[in-house]
Amino acid sequence: AVLGLPGYSYTDPAMFGGFWAEESALEASRPDAACSCARSSGKFSWQAFREALRSDLDKDPSFSGAWAHSACGHGYATLFAHASLDPASDQLTVRGTDCTAGLATVAAVCARSAALRGGGRKAWAWHEAVVQEEGASV
Repeated sequence: AVLGLPGYSYTDPAMFGGFWAEESALEASRPDAACSCARSSGKFSWQAFREALRSDLDKDPSFSGAWAHSACGHGYATLFAHASLDPASDQLTVRGTDCTAGLATVAAVCARSAALRGGGRKAWAWHEAVVQEEGASV
């Protein structure tokens, strides 16, 4: 488990067949480093991000606090430094890291941040996005 939270249990997606079986085989072939994320990525520490996320989720298990925005802001640049999506083929390319679990975690945090921004009129929900102008894909 990436987060190791109570209530999380792994289900092998192979039992669903098709794409899910293919993804399960791919997941099984990934090295341990894909989940352990022991190495930092430049100045970004996957371990520190995970520990901060666990701490924030312990304090706010609803995952609905303003901390989600700062967590996304902390990992956003690293996510897009290591992953890109080809709009024509929808193919995801990961480069410069073997920490795919960390990338997925940052993506989930940023997706939650984006959902919270549009989720109501709470004072903290209305703020600038992580980046104002993303610019062209690299």
